[in-house]
Amino acid sequence: MTYCSEWAVIVPIRQLHAGKSRLEVTTRADFALAFLCDVMTALNRCSQVGPIVVVSPDPALERILDYPVVLDDASGLDEAVEAGRQFIAERGHIGPTAVILPDLPAIDPTELGAMLTLARHVDRGFVPDADGAGTTTATAVRNELLRTAFGEGSACRHRRLGYREIRLPMPTLRRDVDTLDDLGQAVTLGVGAHTASLLRKSAPLAAAK
Repeated sequence: MTYCSEWAVIVPIRQLHAGKSRLEVTTRADFALAFLCDVMTALNRCSQVGPIVVVSPDPALERILDYPVVLDDASGLDEAVEAGRQFIAERGHIGPTAVILPDLPAIDPTELGAMLTLARHVDRGFVPDADGAGTTTATAVRNELLRTAFGEGSACRHRRLGYREIRLPMPTLRRDVDTLDDLGQAVTLGVGAHTASLLRKSAPLAAAK
């Protein structure tokens, strides 16, 4: 099926057991998965989102998720994005395409929809993280335009690539979680059901609540 008006979304994620290395908990893989599931739930609740593909070197996700999972070689986020972009293009999607990182447990579908509406008016757009240096979301109005530069200082690199910052009050889209302090801020914004359930079971994380 060809999707032209809906957004295709790529969600790249590392091996679950290797992610969230700065999150000081003993169950990092569980939190990485909970964050991802809350992102996927928000995507499903956004009317502008069409096909969704997860790209990961972790084969466990094929068994866990009810979405297409493209297995990559763990070479990096940008390579994962390109694998997802090609996967979507091969299935006929030539229209708007976005990358959303999987560590946004407070992501709100309404904020997401407002951002995607604005993103239709720029060839390439991005949303910086809460600190302003990183990137949580990158967009392109056509699949072929999507080329990313994730990693430390990615906001500057995306600007140099011609991405325009999408300026909206959207704290849930900017609050990525790498540390317990980040998690506490996400909880204040309102995390999704999967993260909230895990927090209720994790007494050592009382400081994050």
